[in-house]
Amino acid sequence: MKQRESILRINAVEKKYNHQEVLKRVDLMVTSGERIAVMGPSGSGKTTLLRLIAGLEMPDSGEILLFNKIVSQPRGAIPPNKRHIGMVFQNATLWPFMSVKKNILFPLHKNEIRTQDSYINELMDHLDIRRLLYTKPSNLSGGEAKRVAIARALISKPQLLLLDEPLTHLDKASKEKISEVMDRFITKHKTTLIYVTHEESEAKLLADTIYKIEDGSLFHEEYTKA
Repeated sequence: MKQRESILRINAVEKKYNHQEVLKRVDLMVTSGERIAVMGPSGSGKTTLLRLIAGLEMPDSGEILLFNKIVSQPRGAIPPNKRHIGMVFQNATLWPFMSVKKNILFPLHKNEIRTQDSYINELMDHLDIRRLLYTKPSNLSGGEAKRVAIARALISKPQLLLLDEPLTHLDKASKEKISEVMDRFITKHKTTLIYVTHEESEAKLLADTIYKIEDGSLFHEEYTKA
């Protein structure tokens, strides 16, 4: 059997804020196409871990490798826009001065927009946001903003997708619908997923493997998806 390619490696990463240790020598390896969830209570370091992977934070020690290349270490890092990953934050973080359409297409070059027209249309239809294309983010509901943020993250078909509690504050039906759409596109494009949440039911909608953060340390939890 062909061994899966390593997409992400985290080696002995530590992070402190105001001398308080948030992450303690975290190690993690994620292979191509793997879907993992990282669970833990608020303040446990889940979001910090994603921000380190995305390049929005620097580790105090250790290193992070993406696609077998060092992208973060205490003495330097590759900026987020050069990491070729998609991310959805807990808050939608849309550009307020751009329409929904411009927000979604922002990660793409003009030639990519022309050549991927059918994919773009498919994504917008499945997430039910075509009717919102010329709306400004300030006029969206929380659920609509989340769907737009997910579309923006998926639009460039990233090899690695980071999701920071993207279903928070949504009703059960909306959670299941959005999870179904993400599952379809992740499967189709063999996207590797790291999903951060504090709810086990959400983790099990998309993830095959579950980790937990406790007191700054990362632990693998026994879990087999049905």
